[in-house]
Amino acid sequence: MSTLLDGPMDAGWMDRARPLDEILVDAALCISDSVYHGPVNGFSREEWGSLREPVEPPDLPCRVPGVVVTDDARGREDALAAYYERLVDVARRCGASVALARPFPYFRVTPVVVAAGEQVVSFDWTDDVAETSHILRALAGGGDDGVVWDDVDEGWFIYVVVQDGVLFIGQFDPDRPREELVLRADARVVAEQAAAALDRLTRLHAHLVESLGHDYWTSRH
Repeated sequence: MSTLLDGPMDAGWMDRARPLDEILVDAALCISDSVYHGPVNGFSREEWGSLREPVEPPDLPCRVPGVVVTDDARGREDALAAYYERLVDVARRCGASVALARPFPYFRVTPVVVAAGEQVVSFDWTDDVAETSHILRALAGGGDDGVVWDDVDEGWFIYVVVQDGVLFIGQFDPDRPREELVLRADARVVAEQAAAALDRLTRLHAHLVESLGHDYWTSRH
């Protein structure tokens, strides 16, 4: 097996890959049931849990807890926009406007891979539409053998490669080696779903920005 495909994991990592069937590759938008309005710095765990103002959730299915995938928002974009309007209103009323300045945590957007109703892959350091679109675009083009995507941040890494029509995903944290995640799926299916998700995300993002009059889902540096 080539060094390129071995990547940062040991040479036998592909052999440990668990097959994924009936998968959904998509983009997910964060849904929160409350807004924190306590101290920005130096807060305790108790303050983080108690100093919160509730937000009415959207009338949308959340097949993955805490997020709405774009596949479930089709035809119901207005319900999602109405939820974000309520969240913005709550944040302003309770003095938490600083939470509106960046996508994380209330407007976070991230790629997801869902199987059997469970999120099986998380892109932990992805927060906004641009980053998520970049990853989906890479997955949509992952038809040929080679590295599709790899990322390292604070010891955590994700490694995605294609070999012989099979897409392999390795996710690993050296501090928690027993939580290694190694999966495989049909590369063509992943590419098609990623392309469809990218199209849905682009359209949904445009609708949300138009509805709220501001882009809360894109980082501004």
